[in-house]
Amino acid sequence: MKSGNVTALDVIGLTTITDYMIIASGNSSRHIKAIAEDLVQNIKSSTCNILPKIEGNDSPDWILVDLGSIIVHIMLPKAREFYALEKLWTEVADARETN
Repeated sequence: MKSGNVTALDVIGLTTITDYMIIASGNSSRHIKAIAEDLVQNIKSSTCNILPKIEGNDSPDWILVDLGSIIVHIMLPKAREFYALEKLWTEVADARETN
């Protein structure tokens, strides 16, 4: 679906909600929704036995797809810049390493 600027974050040991986060950008609200729907369809048609859950499907700038041990954030660039998830989790990891 041609999402852009894809980043994978290893958050094992930093949170109990997931092991990995993937953050990707879309060009428009319609594009992020299409990316999320395509991801869900691909997971459902695979043999991995994961039941994906979508949060924020009505949101114009951020959709989250929960795959259990992987959470995928699909965001418009302005929302991605505002929430700065990469920076947040990097700071959490750095703080843990220094303690």
